[in-house]
Amino acid sequence: MKYTISLILLILLIGCAKNSACDNKFDFISSTDTIPILNFDIKTPYYLTRSDISNLYYNVDLCKLCSLIEFKIPFDIESKNGFLKIMTDFDTPYCTNCPIPNRFRDYYRININRKDQLFLEDQLSSIQSLESNIEKYIQGISKNDINSKSFSHVNYLIHWEKGSNQKFLDSILTKIYNAHLNSVEIKIRESNKDFCLLSKKELIDLKNHYPLNIEFDLGKFEKMKENIERNFKTKVENISL
Repeated sequence: MKYTISLILLILLIGCAKNSACDNKFDFISSTDTIPILNFDIKTPYYLTRSDISNLYYNVDLCKLCSLIEFKIPFDIESKNGFLKIMTDFDTPYCTNCPIPNRFRDYYRININRKDQLFLEDQLSSIQSLESNIEKYIQGISKNDINSKSFSHVNYLIHWEKGSNQKFLDSILTKIYNAHLNSVEIKIRESNKDFCLLSKKELIDLKNHYPLNIEFDLGKFEKMKENIERNFKTKVENISL
């Protein structure tokens, strides 16, 4: 009887140890950066969401910074309450005062519409294939000149149209972080290490080396489209003269 109880306790302790060790998955994805928290709602118009972000930064005119601005949103990560770090671009073309940025970014474009349809790199796709598509993309980062050569250059740029579904967006965000996490775990296994047994310092270094860069479009695509149409109209008018 004593042997049976001891065996059960041992199994429980091993299970708890494993769960504790794999908290690294949560810690890797959830942001602890000292950046503002935005209570995000997909129904809020782009310009109001940008205004809310500015308010988080004490009403600073963020267009004067001409830069990517970071914030985090509450999010369920590995069945725990965490935060996803998000960025949005207060730069050209949204901010008309800003010059063309001299920095390299490799966008993985994700578009959704009000019908819960998903477009990856402008191709209609299924949400079930999102993780595998991202993982294939990441695997090619160091092998294909077409792709970015560094994780830090990759931005998962998400655009949604008016009337899109919050739950659908949340499911996409979950797929993105899972694909990113899976890809990083593969890198770690190639180094003969166990991701769940990494120290806190190793995990911090890993987050810096393989950052999860999620960017909300928040009207940038529309501004770009407006600028293209305006420039085209101007050219036509000049030709007519």
